[in-house]
Amino acid sequence: MRSAIKKLRLCMAFAIGLSLALPLYAQEEEYEEQKVQIAYVEHDTKGGWGRQWQYYSGSNMRQFLRQLQRQTNIHVDPTPGEVSFNDKDQNKLFDYPILFMTSNHAAQLRDEEIANMREYLLRGGFILADDCVKNGTFSRDKPPEFTRAFIEVMRRVFPERRFETIPHDHPIYHCFYKFDNGLPRFHPDGQWEGLGIFDGDRLMVLLSPNDICCGWQFSWGQLSKNAFSMGINIFVYALTH
Repeated sequence: MRSAIKKLRLCMAFAIGLSLALPLYAQEEEYEEQKVQIAYVEHDTKGGWGRQWQYYSGSNMRQFLRQLQRQTNIHVDPTPGEVSFNDKDQNKLFDYPILFMTSNHAAQLRDEEIANMREYLLRGGFILADDCVKNGTFSRDKPPEFTRAFIEVMRRVFPERRFETIPHDHPIYHCFYKFDNGLPRFHPDGQWEGLGIFDGDRLMVLLSPNDICCGWQFSWGQLSKNAFSMGINIFVYALTH
């Protein structure tokens, strides 16, 4: 299962002209037409209604994926998938090198989901968690509701690790577009630093309390430009590390 994620990364490295410190165990031709698939994480929430894990019926992610393909040579499926961390989806998880988890309510995961999330991440997967801000503020004294809940979820997934502020010189801020001041603003109401969980040097979870998905959805000028550009950085990093 881990090799499937590595193969996708190898394909993307060829496509965008980056080099990887991975063995070239396969020919470029085998993978050049393979499209990367991205999926929303289906999960229960405390409060809210309907598909709280996929706002705007996925239109914001589809807009982003079109920009990703337009601005890079990454062959990406323009329609995001859907997957959960339940046991029934355990093998399906590894079809997706990047998972997107969002809501404006508190995420709730069962023990089996916690165990499968841990396995997915340690086998090379990457999660972008984004707070679609509604409940809470950008104040450091009281983070938005999804952010608070996701931090607690990750304490269950990795009791031995904690979120760290991602340093501004980290490659995720410089691998395609340059963000010298770290995670930029995507939302009119404020800005937080990017928070990450690492496996050695590899960033495997990025938590954005800044609402990148609404930056993809709405025409907010420079804020939306920041959202698309930073999203591209995140996906390029995740596909090449």
